[in-house]
Amino acid sequence: MGDSANALIKQILNRPVNAIGRIIKSDETGFCIELDSGECVAKRAASCLLAPEIGDSVLVCGPHAAALYIIAVLERSTDVPSRLVLGKDAEISASGRLSLASDELLVRARTATTLIDQLSSFGRELNASIGKIKLVGNLFESFLDRV
Repeated sequence: MGDSANALIKQILNRPVNAIGRIIKSDETGFCIELDSGECVAKRAASCLLAPEIGDSVLVCGPHAAALYIIAVLERSTDVPSRLVLGKDAEISASGRLSLASDELLVRARTATTLIDQLSSFGRELNASIGKIKLVGNLFESFLDRV
């Protein structure tokens, strides 16, 4: 091949990529994505918080075909629960009110610490199973209807 042909191939391969594709498989190194122009491999961009799943329609972008990222999950193909992936350490912050709402909330952690200036909790029923309780306080007030 001549120099002009090699230059043309290099120019084509180094063009920016913006495409919509479908995830066909994944492993620890990335995702295999089917595009109209063929298959490619892409990593999840840090800003793509919704974890991509096989069958999902995704937006793939990159500076060239060898450096592609999944920027967004456009459509979910199955009823797989949505899973947000934030990375190793993460923080959610709001300058005003932060609200969570769902039919059911499950929080799971090896350890947990809450720092709250004032706490109000309202519920219809409490079930708790605790191995040890340690309370430290200056004042204890209790009102019980029936013990």
